[in-house]
Amino acid sequence: MNYFVIGNDGQKYGPADISTLNQWAQEGRLTPTSMLEDATTGQQTMASQMPGISFPVAAPGAPSYGPTYQAGNFTPGGMMDDGSGDITKVWIFSVLSLLCCPIIFGILAIVYASNAQKKGHPQGQTAMIVAVVALVLGLGAGFVLNMGRFMGR
Repeated sequence: MNYFVIGNDGQKYGPADISTLNQWAQEGRLTPTSMLEDATTGQQTMASQMPGISFPVAAPGAPSYGPTYQAGNFTPGGMMDDGSGDITKVWIFSVLSLLCCPIIFGILAIVYASNAQKKGHPQGQTAMIVAVVALVLGLGAGFVLNMGRFMGR
């Protein structure tokens, strides 16, 4: 049987068989509280209730050496999406917001910064601040430049 993983964003990822889901659980990419949907019937089940999936159990006080992922940050190919691509887009759109068309590019920068924050990227908060500042500065520069044009008539 194949199952979709329902991410925190509400999107479905997969389908994946029990063996793949078990591997994801061992890697920390699937948590016991992740929701799974049967690809055939559409019935949803919490991953911890699915027979055949075992989750690693750490000894009390033992350090965790594996990566920590938020459930649901999968790309359609099953890879983990940490928001790095979103951060790159924030920087590009922020610069474009300062240079031209701040409303469009500034809003795009804010959207991608929000996505990066939701995915838990460590630079998500900084990217959001940069995106908002770029939008405000771009709008301010456009206002000043246009006012100068009208005042100089």
